[in-house]
Amino acid sequence: MAVAVGAVTVAAAATPVTAVPGGDWEALRADLDAVVEEAATAGVTLSVSVTDLAGGDDGTTVQSGEDARLKAASIIKLALLATLMADVDAGELSLDQVVTIPAGDPNIVGGSGTLRDRTFPLDITVRELAELMVQVSDNTATNVLIDVAGGFDAVNDHVRDLGLEDLHLGRKMIHPASPPLGENYITAAETTELIALIWHGQILSPTSSEYIVDLMRGQLVDTKYGAVIPRPHLANKTGELADVSHDAGIILLPGREIALTTTTSFGSIPRAEADAFVQETAQVVYDFARITGDTTADLTAIVEPYIAQAAENGIRVAVGYSDLTAEDGRLLLGSPEPYNPASVIKLSLLATVMRQAERGLLDLDAPITISPYMVVGGSGTLQNEEMPFTTTVREVARRMVVVSDNTATNVLLYYTGIPTTQALLDDLGLEVMRFNRQMFPGDLIDSPPNVIDAADTLTLLEEMYRGDLLTTASRDQILTWMSQQEVDTKFGAVLGDKPIAHKTGETGNVTHDTGYFLVPGHESAVVVLTEVTDSPSFEETQRIGNPVVQDIGLAIYDYLDALPDADGPTVPEEPSEEPSEQPTTVVPTAGPTGAPSGEPTAPGTDPTTPGTPSTTSPGSPAPGAPGPGAGGTGGTGGSGSTLPSTGVPVAAAAVPALLLAAAGALAARRRQTASR
Repeated sequence: MAVAVGAVTVAAAATPVTAVPGGDWEALRADLDAVVEEAATAGVTLSVSVTDLAGGDDGTTVQSGEDARLKAASIIKLALLATLMADVDAGELSLDQVVTIPAGDPNIVGGSGTLRDRTFPLDITVRELAELMVQVSDNTATNVLIDVAGGFDAVNDHVRDLGLEDLHLGRKMIHPASPPLGENYITAAETTELIALIWHGQILSPTSSEYIVDLMRGQLVDTKYGAVIPRPHLANKTGELADVSHDAGIILLPGREIALTTTTSFGSIPRAEADAFVQETAQVVYDFARITGDTTADLTAIVEPYIAQAAENGIRVAVGYSDLTAEDGRLLLGSPEPYNPASVIKLSLLATVMRQAERGLLDLDAPITISPYMVVGGSGTLQNEEMPFTTTVREVARRMVVVSDNTATNVLLYYTGIPTTQALLDDLGLEVMRFNRQMFPGDLIDSPPNVIDAADTLTLLEEMYRGDLLTTASRDQILTWMSQQEVDTKFGAVLGDKPIAHKTGETGNVTHDTGYFLVPGHESAVVVLTEVTDSPSFEETQRIGNPVVQDIGLAIYDYLDALPDADGPTVPEEPSEEPSEQPTTVVPTAGPTGAPSGEPTAPGTDPTTPGTPSTTSPGSPAPGAPGPGAGGTGGTGGSGSTLPSTGVPVAAAAVPALLLAAAGALAARRRQTASR
């Protein structure tokens, strides 16, 4: 982490750039002023100081609210840490130096922290004391470090030498203050200035500066800034007493780094009410830093810290993004190397099935009988049916998507053919994505493995949504199935109530999610592929990898949701009172459904299966033959479609429109809350 932070620091100093391209700092001041005024009406005196760190040593600074000198609470610990690291730079102190805390030492106090619960006498390093002081705001560790630094005078002399007049250390933690100077004090402006001096390496060596920022990145108190800014984008130090509550830190968006401090003082109101205003200031500044109008640049800054953090934990990540409302909003980040696709490869088969149906080569409503020998393990529900089991091609395709059914996939592969699926990929010019074998092969097949990468997967999603590959009706059927995805361990775990349509994939050491974020006016295709490089088991892969997929998916969705409204697909007018005339997204009912617990496959196995099923059972019409009333189109052609399970007409644009309408009010509420 220190290396990553250092690289950002050097880049910011060497190549001055505007923290927010075209950013209106006066508008930011006005937004913060509004929060200050709102806080005042609630009995909270609020002060905010913001400094652009990406623009060089003399970055723009914005101040809102009266910059009063307040009781510091734990924010003063930053001044103590800066003093200690100056001693380290001077060779007068080592982070590995051992300090002995005797039993009964008056430095052992209550309040925040965990050190007081240890057994004394205790030998402990300065490094561990510093970590405890910053990350859990340990008061005992702080008191011991005040002595290590040489006491109050040493800290205050160092702070004055930095040109800071208002920061003052007058007492140890929990110990009573002795007027007039026996209290700890800060101002928002000088705290932000101290952070900027540390960030730019003006008062400490690069190693010591990076060490402080790294400690702040590990902050575990998330009641203020950490409640609204994702941890990969934040390094901070909190502080609170009965009548004050503060936070100070850095927004860590690459090339847009901003230092900010919020201080509050209040009377009899609960601290949580004051914290809500601290959170609001953080949200305002965070949105200012991440939302510039250049979506690809914004998402690069947002997503890269997640990829870097994952890499440090042995997780290889690739992210693809495409703005489906524009021609040039495409982004690829992270590893360009291929991945085991797991069940994400099923999207290419889905597109093939729909294209075959449009060409009259496959009837989605034709009956199909599945024999026992066709059944394979892993994810799905067909394996639980009594065999032989008769259903429709449409239902088999639905299960392949909604419950990631491996048996369904193999049955469809037989009727379309692997070469046909690969021909579609070739037609799209995909150079990496390959569908070489069926699901769940075990050790019985030596075909080359299936493979994908982020670039090809993104292209496939783009072409299914807005290209010439499929008709609108086929696209909408795909969106319907993908919106019903029942595997909720990835995007679904954090976006389950949002307008998304997606397909997951997971196996021995990979876990992926891909699909569409249908934020009104900002519809996008999103790909997140991860490989846990040293995973010992399937379960460990999911435990480690799924949170990465979730965090990146949520970060992208929240960004899109926070963007100003844009013109999007037309939402249907208010439906009439006649149920039959209401546009409806329906779940086909042909065959039982059933929710899987995920897509478990045998640890270390690639989910593709041996052998080739034979033809349908005698007496079953071939899926390629037109079914009753199908007209050889499989119900996918023309300007509309009829879902056979209900017979309810669905307009070509109804599926995405309904998804958008369902999220409209929620998105508005989210934006209102964010700009409160």
